[in-house]
Amino acid sequence: MDEPSATSTTNMQPENQVPEPTPPTSPTAPESPSDDPPPHRSHSPTTNQKRSSPFQFGSRFLLPDDDPYEFNAWDHVEPASDDLEKIEAKIMAQKSSPVSPFDAHRFNTTPAKWWNRFYAHNTSNFFKDRKWLFQEFPVLTSVTRAGAGPKCVLEVGAGAGNTCFPVLRSNRNRELRVWACDFSSKAIDVIRTSEAYEEHREHLRAEVWDLASPPPNNLPAGLEEGAVDVILMIFVFSALHPSQWEQA
Repeated sequence: MDEPSATSTTNMQPENQVPEPTPPTSPTAPESPSDDPPPHRSHSPTTNQKRSSPFQFGSRFLLPDDDPYEFNAWDHVEPASDDLEKIEAKIMAQKSSPVSPFDAHRFNTTPAKWWNRFYAHNTSNFFKDRKWLFQEFPVLTSVTRAGAGPKCVLEVGAGAGNTCFPVLRSNRNRELRVWACDFSSKAIDVIRTSEAYEEHREHLRAEVWDLASPPPNNLPAGLEEGAVDVILMIFVFSALHPSQWEQA
């Protein structure tokens, strides 16, 4: 289940959905006194404003001359009135034709069946590698740099590997370990049979794991309590039934 959140929160859009540029109603971003882009516009993990603790969001406004594809997320963008009408129309259309009680029951009672079927039909050809990971989550830079020492990254909802593999391709830390976990056994098969898995096998372990499973199965196989430095959860809770949220 390869679905949103990580160690920080942002109004992230799925990779295939990028908002159309609309004039913002919020104040314009401050001008930088130098030729370098201001921190909220920087692509460098060294100067990215989000390196501060806690992360500081709310400065990356989408202005009329901006390229909406430059960043994966924009802060405090208020849609124009005609866009709001379209959004409301879409919501009403969805509410007018909900999933039938029969389908809701079978999807919620046998979720593994449907996730496995999904990944059987959509392997590495469905999702694209996430190129924005280090920009949006600068903590990844600190754990993957050379000499960072023993570090452990747990990815929950690893899907076909479109997060773990980009992280490992940028890794320079010989002591980094990544646990890529997913509810779907078929998704884990996709990762394990990938050429990239063999390439990064020294640093990567892929395991089937249900985030909402109660003790004693509330940790992935081989992972000890307190061993994780960074948890990545991207588009995950939206794939869980609300009754599972508290346990997760």
